[in-house]
Amino acid sequence: MSVITLEDSQIIAVTKMSEGNPGALTVLMELLKNTEHGLISIMHLDDMDIRGWKIWVGYKNYCKNDLKKFYDLIMSRDAHMIQFINEFR
Repeated sequence: MSVITLEDSQIIAVTKMSEGNPGALTVLMELLKNTEHGLISIMHLDDMDIRGWKIWVGYKNYCKNDLKKFYDLIMSRDAHMIQFINEFR
C-alpha cells in the first residue's frame, strides 16, 4: 500500500488510492471533477483507510451510486458508512 503525500499530484494520489480497482478510480476522478473539495475528500478516505475496493463498496453499495451522498459522508467521516465498508464481505 502506497501512502499519499502532499507532494503527490492529483493523478498520483488517485492512482495510489484506487489500488488498481477501476470502479474506485472512476469514483475518485468524479470526486475531483464534481465536488468542491475533491482532493481533501480523497485525503479523508486515505486517513480512514478506505482504498481500492472499499471505495467502490462505499459508493456503490452504501451510497447507491450517489456521488453527493458519498462525498458528504466522506467529509463528515460518517461512522455508519465506515463500519458498513469494513464489515462488507
